[in-house]
Amino acid sequence: MTQPITGVQRYGIEIIKALDLLFQKRILDPQDWEIEVLVPKKCTRLELNLQHIEIKAVGNFSGYFWEQFQLPFFSRKSVLFCMGNLAPLISLLSKRITVITVHDLSYKYFPESYSVGFRLFYGIMIPLIFRFSKGLITVSDSEKKAIGKIYPEVLSKMVAFQNGAYPSEFEHVILVMHRIEKCDLGQNVILYVGAMNKRKNIEGFLRALVKLDDRIPFKAIIVGANAKSFSSVDFSEFEEIRGKVQFLGQVNNAAELIQIYKRASCLVFPSFYEASPLPPTEAMACDCPVVASKIESLIERCGEAALYCNPNDEEDISENIFRMLTNASMKQKLIENGRKKIREYSWEGTACKILEYIGNLKCKSPKEPSSRA
Repeated sequence: MTQPITGVQRYGIEIIKALDLLFQKRILDPQDWEIEVLVPKKCTRLELNLQHIEIKAVGNFSGYFWEQFQLPFFSRKSVLFCMGNLAPLISLLSKRITVITVHDLSYKYFPESYSVGFRLFYGIMIPLIFRFSKGLITVSDSEKKAIGKIYPEVLSKMVAFQNGAYPSEFEHVILVMHRIEKCDLGQNVILYVGAMNKRKNIEGFLRALVKLDDRIPFKAIIVGANAKSFSSVDFSEFEEIRGKVQFLGQVNNAAELIQIYKRASCLVFPSFYEASPLPPTEAMACDCPVVASKIESLIERCGEAALYCNPNDEEDISENIFRMLTNASMKQKLIENGRKKIREYSWEGTACKILEYIGNLKCKSPKEPSSRA
C-alpha cells in the first residue's frame, strides 16, 4: 500500500481484493469472518475501492518501524496475516496466530542482487519467522522445495499456493482487448517485463539481443524499474543496440500494460530465479507468447505454454527468440496453450486456500479469537 507495485505488492493487493469479492459473492459469511486491513497513516497512496473490508490507517511510523513496533499493538486481538515476507517480531513471539507469506529467499540465492542492508535485515528476520510463525505460505511447490533445502524444519507447517494469473484490473480490459486483433506493426517487438536487477537476468537479455541484431530486425521494449534494495546494472556495454531498445520504466496502468503485451511479438523472461511470477501469465492472457528460463518454478508456472531457454547461455536465449519470431505455427500453438494455462490460476482460488489454511490453524488453537483476522 505504500510501495511501488512489483510482485510482492501485487500479491497483497490481489489477495485483499479477492477476499472482498468473496464477501460480495457470499462465499464468505461476515458472521464467520471479519477481515480488516491495517496500513500506516503515512505514505498510504493506493485506493482499493473495497466494499466489505475496512482499511484502517493506524500509527505514526511507516516502513519497517511501523511493521515491527506499531502493527503488533493494533492487531493484537486478531489473527495476523502478513503478505510481504516479514512480520513483527513481537507478534511472532506471542501466543497469537501469525501467518506469513514468504515469497522466496532470493536474497540468499542471489546476494549480489541486493543491498547489504537488505541482506542483513532479512538474514536476521527470516530465520525468526520460520522458527516462531504459526503458519507459513509460499507461492509455488518449487519454492517450497527450495526453502526446505535450507530450512527443512519449516516444511511441516508450510503450504504452497500459486499466484493468480494477472491483476484484477486486467479482467474488464481484456474482455475488450480480445475483440482487437494482435497488433501487427510490421516489425518484431521483443518485450521484457521485470525489475532491473541481475537476478532477473536483464544483462543476459540484452546480450541475447546483441547476438540477434545481425540475424533479424527487431525493436525491444523494457518495462520495469530498479528498486533501491537491488544492486545497479551497468547498461553501457550495450551501446550498439541502444537505438533499438526502449525503456518505459514501471507501468502500473492495466490498459497501458495490456496494450504493450498486445503489441509485442513475444515476452522474454530469462530470470535465473523466480517463485511464481506474473509477467508470463499476464502475457498469456494477452495472447503474447513467452520465451522463459528453463528453471523448475517457471516450468511449474508455464507448463506447455512457453518456449524454454537456458538463462546462463545468451546464445540459447537469442536462438529461442529467433525461433519464436520465425516459426508462426509454433508461436500460434504456444498462444493457444497459454489461453488454457491461465485458467488454472485465480486470485479468488488462492484467497480461498489461504482462508482454509488459516481456519485450520485456528481450529488447532481454540483460545484464539474465531471470527477476526
